[in-house]
Amino acid sequence: MSLVALMLLAGCAGYNRFDAAPLTEPARADPLAPYEAARWPEFLHRIDLPRGRDYVILAFLPTNKPIDLSSPERARSSVLSALVSPGFDTKIGHMIVAWQCGPHRGMTSMTGAKGTEAADMFKAGWGFVAALSTYSDGRLYPEGEHRLANLDALEAGRGVVTAVEVTRGACDEMRRELTRFVTHPDAPMQTYGLRQDPASYEGAGCISFGFYLAGAAGVLGEVAPQIRRDIALRTSLLGRGTGSFPSVGLYRPPGGCCDKPLPLTRLLFSDWGAGPVVDRVRIEDGELVLAALVAARERVAPADDWRFARVLPAQGDAAVARAAEAGRRFAAGYPVIRIADPGGVSALVLERR
Repeated sequence: MSLVALMLLAGCAGYNRFDAAPLTEPARADPLAPYEAARWPEFLHRIDLPRGRDYVILAFLPTNKPIDLSSPERARSSVLSALVSPGFDTKIGHMIVAWQCGPHRGMTSMTGAKGTEAADMFKAGWGFVAALSTYSDGRLYPEGEHRLANLDALEAGRGVVTAVEVTRGACDEMRRELTRFVTHPDAPMQTYGLRQDPASYEGAGCISFGFYLAGAAGVLGEVAPQIRRDIALRTSLLGRGTGSFPSVGLYRPPGGCCDKPLPLTRLLFSDWGAGPVVDRVRIEDGELVLAALVAARERVAPADDWRFARVLPAQGDAAVARAAEAGRRFAAGYPVIRIADPGGVSALVLERR
């Protein structure tokens, strides 16, 4: 898959080398069994949440280099910078959602666009139609089959892990909502894309899915609107390429646009702010997620926490400022705020008492 598409699809595509955690409840056959019947990974055991309480956990792995979507030129230059950075894992991110609800411990995340269609579309001249289309190979990672590199990174403290205490009733409602999602007749877990609303059972990307499940437990609802960025799509970004992609739901601007292929070199090296605006889309932005979740840590994390330096500056970017303020307000609502496993995972834990 094209690395440009990977970044704009929130970095949630499939990879090799997966965990193979042993099943702790091998006899389970209910809809949530794939997401609760294996052993939790080590990064979750290390934060040592009290067993008598209930929690929803978001584990976010940002890209090593920012993807700054605050302006057309910043977006183009940051994408190019990420593309030439060494190593595959520096270019992608991911979000995992986990929970501890009474006796049930689970974990999952949304993935998709694992085939060659997105890369083929970019090469065939479709431009960012590839990033805004929907893919029919979506799936939820089972609890025991997440990518090892992601789990290792979280254990080593290279992610942003946030555990929020919830009531038992809220936690059970989140599990019921996940059951509705995985059993829905429209099969939303098979539809992967940036523009889908998981709460409407349309499908999801990994960030939208994580915030959707957290919202089902009644948390981060005030933060969720602030991690989405409005993007103006111009004719310089979109093309009508060649080839047939029957498994892809092609994005089309409402008023139509662009009847010629857009060569990849022109896409990467031309002015992304050129041409008329043909559509405006609102998508989850990993940089805004980072701004919100890191700001929530400000009261308790050490000043030299690498996460603070990784956040884009709020000056000149109102979206980053709003996301950070939403994160601060959210954390301020909890009387207990602490860092768990400070020398390792360094997870923020927000508790009701």
